[in-house]
This record gives sequence, C-alpha cells and structure tokens, in this order.
Amino acid sequence: MGISLTIVHLAVLHVGLAVCRQAASGEPQSDTQSLSATELHNAGVRSLDKGDYRSAEAYFLVALRKWEGAAAPDLLSIASTLENLSAAYGGQARFLDAISVCMRAIDIRERVQGRDHADLAFMR
Repeated sequence: MGISLTIVHLAVLHVGLAVCRQAASGEPQSDTQSLSATELHNAGVRSLDKGDYRSAEAYFLVALRKWEGAAAPDLLSIASTLENLSAAYGGQARFLDAISVCMRAIDIRERVQGRDHADLAFMR
C-alpha cells in the first residue's frame, strides 16, 4: 500500500510541476506531451477556474489532439474537452470560436447520447 501511495504522489507531483512550468510561461511545455489527455484536460480546467483562459485553451487543444489521435477515441471526453475549450474561448471574447467548438460538442453528444439526453438540456 505504501508503494502505490508513493506512485500516486509522484504522479500528482509530475502533473503539478508541469502546471507550474506552464503557468510561468503561459504556454504548455514540451513535457506536457508525456501527460495523458485526462491530465491535460484537468490542467485546463484548473486554468479555466483561475481565469487563465489562454493557458486553459492551450491545455485543451493538446488534450483534444491526444483524444482524437487515440486508437479508440472516447467521444464523450472529446465533447467535454470541446465544451471547456468553448468556455476558454468565451473568456477571451472569441465568441465565434466558442460557438463553433460548442456546436461540435453538441453534435458529438447527440450522436453518442441521443437528442433527448439530460446532458444536452443545458446546451439548447
């Protein structure tokens, strides 16, 4: 149990260091390429929560490339990342970009979950 806990702490530290380096520069570092799409998405959410929309956008774009490049893409994760990317664009007053990626997220959710799914209720 102690070893697995240490591994988890190291993983958290690795992500935390990447986030700190990114925050200092405003752009994702090359070492973010070693992070999973989920880790990148979560780092983007943290940046979004802090109001750092440019950094959030960068994280979400890298996460999207990873999700979309997977052998079996997780479409709902792609939709979620697109929704958050839309918020990052909105925070930068890039409203046409925000609408475009939000519409793409809606299309994915409609295909995967169906038009009447509760996740789509707030998007209409």
